[in-house]
Amino acid sequence: MARIVCVEDEQDIREDVAEVLAEAGHEVTQAENGRRGLETIVAVQPDLVLSDITMPDMDGHQLLVELRESHPELGDIPFIFLTALADRKDQITGRQLGADDYLTKPIDFEMMMVVVESKLEKQRHIQAQRDRQLLKLYTALTNTEHLIPTANPAAAGRAAAPAMAPMTIVSVCNAEIDLTALHTALKEEGHAVFAFCSGREFLDQASRLDPDILLIGFNTTDLQAPLVVNMLRRETGRTYPVILLMPPDMPDFPVDNTMRGFDAKIRAPVDKAAMLQQIRDIISIANDDADDLMAAL
Repeated sequence: MARIVCVEDEQDIREDVAEVLAEAGHEVTQAENGRRGLETIVAVQPDLVLSDITMPDMDGHQLLVELRESHPELGDIPFIFLTALADRKDQITGRQLGADDYLTKPIDFEMMMVVVESKLEKQRHIQAQRDRQLLKLYTALTNTEHLIPTANPAAAGRAAAPAMAPMTIVSVCNAEIDLTALHTALKEEGHAVFAFCSGREFLDQASRLDPDILLIGFNTTDLQAPLVVNMLRRETGRTYPVILLMPPDMPDFPVDNTMRGFDAKIRAPVDKAAMLQQIRDIISIANDDADDLMAAL
């Protein structure tokens, strides 16, 4: 079962869509216009949104823009527009704004269910891939084959901390966050580190690099972090544990289960110890029991 929000000003169409989705086992919340739709999406945090374009009080395009700009934590929710067949201009505009798909009116409900289930399955695939990445990261962080040596005899009786297995780490941020020292420290520990200033350049290389973890500044030279993460999933179908690097002067905000797309945050200036602790926190939250996760994969 998935949570779906249907935003449509025509009551008959809205109720028909909701009925078909409910019969398929989904939990559907209805909204009669874009403004109400935005409030509902923020409150429900659905797995998918179906929205008309032409509506009073806020049209579908305005709804999508407002959602992406004011609520970037919800930026990865699949967004499907309902539109008339002749509205090719609307379709082009919607694609440019980040819509995932279109359904034409009058609605073919069989086709609607195919599109909806396809988008939901893609989201499940992304989540499964993320779980595999987290398990791989967990294995690296709990590696006990090589222990960090110590020259301090007084410490000989204490258990040595496990060394991290080599990982591929990608950072994407502009010059407002200096990661030079962090990159050097990570490379000295044997990790492969790739740095980008441009979000678009990273997206072009993401499939080739396939990192274990992504460190991304809220601002890159061309795209903001929520958009980069959303495009990463939409364009490549890939997902990784993501730590958001916040500029020193950026207002604080919570990163928890409602902050979709990011697993943790850390404020600049960034040091290695803080970053590794955040990684361990990610693993602790996402893998309360590593054996259960292993069995599920």
